[in-house]
Amino acid sequence: MFYSNKEKSDMLSCYIEMAKNTRAAARLYKTRYPDRPCPEHTRFYVLYKNMREYGSFIKPKCRVSTAINVDNSFSVLAKLIENPHISLRTVAEELNMTYSSVQRIAKKT
Repeated sequence: MFYSNKEKSDMLSCYIEMAKNTRAAARLYKTRYPDRPCPEHTRFYVLYKNMREYGSFIKPKCRVSTAINVDNSFSVLAKLIENPHISLRTVAEELNMTYSSVQRIAKKT
């Protein structure tokens, strides 16, 4: 379920006010804000943990690019040097890579 930042800050204040007891925080939130949907009690701890560790309500996404590495970069650049008029789609097909990965490698150089 999606919660606004205001709702998340209200959840966090309830959690802290109830001495970091998730179930008590959920009960307090439900009585204070009866018009809002009450989240699961574990949501309160997750919000607190994210604020403490990341300074944000949500955990940042940190995906590592696996397609753009030294070997793939070398292969793409070798193909482009070998034939400067070759299309990126052809390079992607020949190297069994995605077009967007080949495009990113070509753009970086």
